[in-house]
Amino acid sequence: MEYDDAVAEEEEAAVEVAEAAAEAPLRDADADAEQSLEAEQAHEMAKAMMSKKARRLYDRMQHGKQRKAQAQQRLRQKRLLVARRKS
Repeated sequence: MEYDDAVAEEEEAAVEVAEAAAEAPLRDADADAEQSLEAEQAHEMAKAMMSKKARRLYDRMQHGKQRKAQAQQRLRQKRLLVARRKS
């Protein structure tokens, strides 16, 4: 009987550990989402505090960065197509 009780306790402990491990990524994801939301809100607040001239300059800079990133992505896709044709 004592052996069965010990085995049952070990199984319960293993189940608890497995459940805690399964919940850990969910908690981490929630914490990451909350932090990113807070960072985004702080960014928007700082942007709202900018003068109109500074905000327009910032928006133009961001637009330029996005345009460059899109161009890089198009080039990567072209490289993949060329590499696949050669293979």
